[in-house]
Amino acid sequence: MTLEHVAARATALVGLVALTVTIASCASEESIKFGLPDAGPIPSSGATSGGMCTVAATCKVSFKKDIFTAIIDGPAGCTGAALCHGGDTPQGDMILKPGDSHGAYTEFINYQLKKSPGPAGAYIAPCDATDSRLLCNTAISDADNPYGACGTAMPFGSAATKLTKKQLDTLAEWIACGAPEN
Repeated sequence: MTLEHVAARATALVGLVALTVTIASCASEESIKFGLPDAGPIPSSGATSGGMCTVAATCKVSFKKDIFTAIIDGPAGCTGAALCHGGDTPQGDMILKPGDSHGAYTEFINYQLKKSPGPAGAYIAPCDATDSRLLCNTAISDADNPYGACGTAMPFGSAATKLTKKQLDTLAEWIACGAPEN
């Protein structure tokens, strides 16, 4: 047997062991509800191999508590009647109602930032914070946005309460976890 054959077999064996470990670790993960009911795995922009996103069972960020209540329906005021996405004339093709975390989740998961003011793309790309337009579309008050700028920064207007870097990090962590509806 030549040295090349030994190296090829060793590489194949290492790959087989890695695959076995990966399959075994997946079999023990807790299943968490994500996406819309009966939606199946969430397609991703390539954050994971094969382009599919698996929700992290250890995600500490709750959409309902840490995202919706603490940010969207809270200080940012996105659901308020006097602001863009609430009331009788919501703006930007996104409707956010006070107290309706499920409705907000559905809006966020399905929303696509348009080409103009763009760049166009999914507002939430589960497991892929850098490809989620929500993050670059967010105005923060205490730092430069590390995700850059896209669209019209939200919350919009001089009277709006901008998010903090910590709140932006919470959004990014939730997305990186797979954006579960938890």
